[in-house]
Amino acid sequence: SSPVAPNMRVAPAPTASPRTIVVAAVQTNVLQSNKMGWTVEQELEELRRLSDLTNLAAKAAPDLIVWPETMMPGITIEPSAVQRLRESEIYFTVQSPQGQRKVFADEFSNQLGELSARTAVPMLIGEDARDGFEVRVLDDGVEFDAVRRFNSVYLIHKGQLSSDRYDKVRLTPFGETMPYISAVPGLQQKLLDFGARGMRFDLEAGTRRTIFTIAAKTGDFRAATPICFEITVGPFVPSLVFERGARRADVLVNLTNDGWFGAFAPAREQHLQIARWRALELATPIVRAANTGISCGIDAMGRLREVGPSGAASPAMSEGVVVASVELSPQVTIYAKLGDVAGWLCTGLLVPALLIPSLRKRLRV
Repeated sequence: SSPVAPNMRVAPAPTASPRTIVVAAVQTNVLQSNKMGWTVEQELEELRRLSDLTNLAAKAAPDLIVWPETMMPGITIEPSAVQRLRESEIYFTVQSPQGQRKVFADEFSNQLGELSARTAVPMLIGEDARDGFEVRVLDDGVEFDAVRRFNSVYLIHKGQLSSDRYDKVRLTPFGETMPYISAVPGLQQKLLDFGARGMRFDLEAGTRRTIFTIAAKTGDFRAATPICFEITVGPFVPSLVFERGARRADVLVNLTNDGWFGAFAPAREQHLQIARWRALELATPIVRAANTGISCGIDAMGRLREVGPSGAASPAMSEGVVVASVELSPQVTIYAKLGDVAGWLCTGLLVPALLIPSLRKRLRV
């Protein structure tokens, strides 16, 4: 059944407690076709809309504001890359109602810093990270390049970026990498050139399970930030939340871009449904910020709390803000300690259980 059907039973909001935090998830509604071909004018407009939604979210006095995966417009907010852009004095010429004007390439990062300083609320931002960033001025334009590019999450508070970031560890199969094929030098790109000319799988996989410690009114809390597809990887998510049976994160914040699903609602709903299983398995609440939806709050029992932007006609294909009240749980589940051991044990017992009747039959013969 659909997790957002009209007759769905939604659990009541949790009562206030010393370990309850409030997270505001910003939901954008940018079609993937638009995002892939953003003009600078469109990026500036999207940043304006994100700023408006963030200001709206800040009115709820949340402990944290979250933007969806890679929805930050501009080239990058990686500090070393932004500094390189400033030194190069690269600018774009854009059209506006007042005529042409110059927009320097660091304008997006500057506006984000100003927005963060005004709201004074910690923000988790989905954006590309570019290490070893270079700017090359050519006769017919400018070319940007980087030694390594990541799908990342940044924490910014009061205009200052955290010195740490989370780089997506499990890249999406056939969306960001080709399993096994990518291990053969050059083969992945040859297949892309054959089947999807112009597309590149140039993302690097992260290697660190970064935890963000965020100050809240009820005390600090720790957030792990699986990006998009990562929330569906059952064996991986527990390693973000627990280590050697001890809890290392209090909440999962899932930044995702479900614009890839287009108008296909079942895929978007299935993505949400799988996230609910992660919450139940690990007794850990989840807040989802999803481009095109479905943004929501999920409690530690896997129950939906707040679904879709307030006032929106539909939880998907709409923009707005979801304000989720998140009750943190100290519980450690058996699954968190043992993982898939129980499942594999049952599988191991099933094999002899199926073979024994056949062996007995043969012995009687």
